[in-house]
Amino acid sequence: MDPISLVVFIVLIGGASIYLDRKWQVRKLLKAEPAPEDESPAAEGAGAEGAGAEAQGDAASFLSRTSNRALALGSQAVDRAKVLGVQASSQTKALGAQAAGQAQSLRERFPVASKESPLPTEFRTWVMAAAGDDADLKRWLSGLGDEQFADFTGHVDTFCISVGFELAWLVNGEFDKMPGLVANAAQVVTNYCRSCAQAAAAQIELNGFRDYRDYLQSPDSRKGRVYGEKLLDHLLAAGMTTVSLSDFLGVSAKTKQEHVLQAIQSAAEKNPTAFNRALIALSAAEPSPAPQAEPTPAAAAA
Repeated sequence: MDPISLVVFIVLIGGASIYLDRKWQVRKLLKAEPAPEDESPAAEGAGAEGAGAEAQGDAASFLSRTSNRALALGSQAVDRAKVLGVQASSQTKALGAQAAGQAQSLRERFPVASKESPLPTEFRTWVMAAAGDDADLKRWLSGLGDEQFADFTGHVDTFCISVGFELAWLVNGEFDKMPGLVANAAQVVTNYCRSCAQAAAAQIELNGFRDYRDYLQSPDSRKGRVYGEKLLDHLLAAGMTTVSLSDFLGVSAKTKQEHVLQAIQSAAEKNPTAFNRALIALSAAEPSPAPQAEPTPAAAAA
């Protein structure tokens, strides 16, 4: 039940309760009122009838007023509910129109490159030239398909807007008449692209470290046991340990996991570089769905 209907319902119930309470009090008074002692039986009967008629008239009048009052309150509540309903509807429409206007304003103010826009193609040409002798950046950019590059262009465009300009201004040559400005803007964009390329290159290594860190925090969990056994197999294949899972046949699961953890930590301490390669190999074999981190505007502009 909505709040307005609830208000009307409570008012009507309250009016009915008042009406019934007053009616019960009148009946109680009629039953309790004694007849005068000094009058004859006939007079007593006549007096009683007169008093009863008068009381009934008063009661009827009182009940009528009470009923009318309850109905009036109910009518006022209904009218008020209608007014509130109209106001709420008007406010909802106004808020909806305001939100739509703000959304349109944001779209006009911050246009993001779409897959149908010519900006991705233009940006690919521009950034490959701006990369200069940076072979790593060019290799990473060349490895992006058309759809991936369109998404990447949208991210770069959003980044540019966050620092005060649009990517199209740079790509389309609107800064060309201001050599200092075009150089600064080009450096900001290429640094951002370079940071993204470096983050992508480090992603598998970061995933490997994160997975190993999670394992150390809960080696006895189901996920931890599976990861530990797979990592031990990688270490055994790389010649970094002589411990094998077959060494623990017949022992309890708890004892087995304790020995697996000890063997893994021992390999990590003996050769951290080779151990990191094993983490990378395991992460590459089972890629993690973790999202790619993007550099902050300050880091990219540095």
